[in-house]
Amino acid sequence: MRPAIAFTALLALSPAASAQFARVQPPAQVLVSVPFMVDVTLDCPPPGEGPPPSRCDGLVARVETSNPHAVVPAGQLFLPANFTVRLGPFIFHQPGCESLTVLTDDDIGWVGEAGFVVRAPVGPVRRR
Repeated sequence: MRPAIAFTALLALSPAASAQFARVQPPAQVLVSVPFMVDVTLDCPPPGEGPPPSRCDGLVARVETSNPHAVVPAGQLFLPANFTVRLGPFIFHQPGCESLTVLTDDDIGWVGEAGFVVRAPVGPVRRR
C-alpha cells in the first residue's frame, strides 16, 4: 500500500475524523521544485445510510503543509459534500517526508491529511 494511502486510512479511523472527513489524494509521485495538484473530497454518507454529520452540505477549509517553506495556495476553499476539488499548485523545495493537512477555523478543526515523500528528480524534469 502506498504510504499516502496508508497514512490517510489510519487518520480516517481517528475520533476527530468520524464526524466529517476529507480525503486528500496527492499524485503518485511528487518531485522537488515541480508543481503538483491534489484532489480533496469531503466524504458524507449518501442519503439513507445513517445520520449525516454536522455540515454535511460542505465546509470552508484551508490547507497547511508540514514544511513552512513550501508553496501553498493562499486563502480558503469550499469543500462541497461528496465532490472532488482539485487544489494547487503546491511546490516543495527539499526532498523528504511531507504532509498536507486540511483544517477549518471553527469547532471542527482537523478534517483530513495525507502524507507523501518528495523525491529529487533523476535526470531532466519535464514541466507540464
